[in-house]
Amino acid sequence: MDALQQPHTPALAPLPATGNWAPIRPFTAPFKPHYLGARAELVQGFANGPAQVGTYVGFFNAQHQGDEMISSANVIVTERDTRWKKLGTSRETITWDGGSAVADRVLLGRDLARLAVLRLYWVNGRVTASEYAAKAFLALSKLTGRGDDSAVIVVYAPHAHGDRDADEIVRRFVAEQSPAIEAVLAKARSPR
Repeated sequence: MDALQQPHTPALAPLPATGNWAPIRPFTAPFKPHYLGARAELVQGFANGPAQVGTYVGFFNAQHQGDEMISSANVIVTERDTRWKKLGTSRETITWDGGSAVADRVLLGRDLARLAVLRLYWVNGRVTASEYAAKAFLALSKLTGRGDDSAVIVVYAPHAHGDRDADEIVRRFVAEQSPAIEAVLAKARSPR
């Protein structure tokens, strides 16, 4: 099946302004997750009044050993990361493209700075927080001739110590921007 798959270099268009979210230009990302092997990456920042979020989308296709979205090397932060440390993780239900989905919630820390992070995997239009489910979706997609187009989506916001506002900002951004993210990912998919 892999031999039948034609290499395709996807293009990820910038996410448009949606609702009250306006792109930050220029945007200097304070954080970038550790995902290797992506065929295309999108890093953007958005503001809605004083609320700010950062987004990272890593798009994968024609995956093979060493260039897989789901691997032990691809994580939010590595153990050796000198800038950010993982302080806590959990799962939470979010609104995605008008429905509900489960995402990984991660709290990162560096000195006194904190980031509230949500991560989920997109596989040919299906979203999940589970690496096992993402692997199953990838296998099913390949078996049914739909290829292995997939993406990791990471959204984060500054988190004041003891303050849950950043979590709510990230959830609100994802709920409002997920249709635009879906459209960008659908457009980047390999031609069939």
